[in-house]
Amino acid sequence: MAGDFRFGLEDLRQRGVIPLEDLARVRACTAGEAEEHPAQWGAGFAAGYRSAWAAAVLRVLDTRGVEFSKEFHRGVNLCPDADVLTRFLDRAVTATHQTDLVTGESSPGSSDGS
Repeated sequence: MAGDFRFGLEDLRQRGVIPLEDLARVRACTAGEAEEHPAQWGAGFAAGYRSAWAAAVLRVLDTRGVEFSKEFHRGVNLCPDADVLTRFLDRAVTATHQTDLVTGESSPGSSDGS
């Protein structure tokens, strides 16, 4: 049951309904090990979450052979906004250049659903 609750929260976070900070607070309150320092636990959870999403974005780009600059790599790793990282990951699947993540334009030959 707890897994379903966490999955539901994550789904809401990815759809932009719940900010990452709120998700972290709820997770801190429901995690047994966070009873003494929920704020610190929540901050650590949020930082780890953003780090994992940044790594996923870069991994998808690298696996697909999309070249990116050192500055872009640094910017993604330091991005403080989980919603931006989520959009970047969605776009990384079809990106042909690092700028596709920022502009949101579809790559040639990809379908945008319209």
